[in-house]
Amino acid sequence: MFVDEHRESFGVERICQTLEVSASAYYERRTGRHSALRLEDERLLAEIKLVHAGNYEAYGSRRTWKELLRRDETVAR
Repeated sequence: MFVDEHRESFGVERICQTLEVSASAYYERRTGRHSALRLEDERLLAEIKLVHAGNYEAYGSRRTWKELLRRDETVAR
């Protein structure tokens, strides 16, 4: 990875600033861990797909949203 190859010369923060990416994103990707927000988004996406498939893929965004609310999911439209 480019950052790992040049971190001794320039430092991670400086490289990330130049590339216009956050240093925290670099460290997260390096460790392979996902943020709590990303994990929640993945869980919610699976639930949305389940609702959509369960209704013969006929529900649009509004009906899918309302069904998620009926299932006590806290989700924005």
